[in-house]
Amino acid sequence: MSWPDVTFRDWDHFLAMTNSLTLGSAFATAYLFRGQSRGRWHLEPSLQRHLGNDTTAEEALAIERGFCEEFRSHARLHLDGEFVPSGSALLPWLSLMQHYGCPTRLLDWTKSPFVAAYFAVEADWHHDGAIWLFHPADLRAQVNSVSAMST
Repeated sequence: MSWPDVTFRDWDHFLAMTNSLTLGSAFATAYLFRGQSRGRWHLEPSLQRHLGNDTTAEEALAIERGFCEEFRSHARLHLDGEFVPSGSALLPWLSLMQHYGCPTRLLDWTKSPFVAAYFAVEADWHHDGAIWLFHPADLRAQVNSVSAMST
């Protein structure tokens, strides 16, 4: 699957492009965005970037599990109780770990093209950044059509 590639000439071009998108409502997001400071980078979670491509999926999950156990054991000592997830469900813990800079398998996405633009430029002005965009409804349609074909 190839991704369309658009290079923005300037801020006005970026605004025109975002204004042409239907961004959805407060209840339903039409698009999700991700800003990265290097345009040549692929969509790759921080855990994979840290471990490299030689690590198997099983090894990566075991390492992540160790990070999570270590983070959980110290979180209550450093964070206000209202911010510490209750229970052992993995996703809330991974989200909190991601927020504090721990490598995880998660990728940050936002409903705002402007937040994505910030992350595409804030860390490195000397390289072209990238803003990834995807349409969750299109992804659901793709998954449903594949599921229908396999049944």
